[in-house]
Amino acid sequence: MEDNKIIVHGVYQHWKNPEHYYRILGFALDRNTLEKRVIYRQLYEGDYPKGTRWDGIEREFLEKIVVNGKEIPKFKYIGKEMPGSGNGIKKRRHNLKKKSD
Repeated sequence: MEDNKIIVHGVYQHWKNPEHYYRILGFALDRNTLEKRVIYRQLYEGDYPKGTRWDGIEREFLEKIVVNGKEIPKFKYIGKEMPGSGNGIKKRRHNLKKKSD
């Protein structure tokens, strides 16, 4: 994955707290500045409820920061699902009855 590309529907981890995950919902433009913004959903219970939607400037979302002398991403891409959540897809079984002639 490129460092400057944000994956829609991907899960990202915030650098300050490794238990704070967010799912990218999409992008929007700031009405006044036309800067590209990232729209994302909080995937944990905290000061704000799970499911809270946030937005941030794309450039800031992609920033790298220095922690203990090491450069790391502000938001780290984890994958399509949170760790330990399985594939996150609920399988549905359809009972299809064969028509008798």
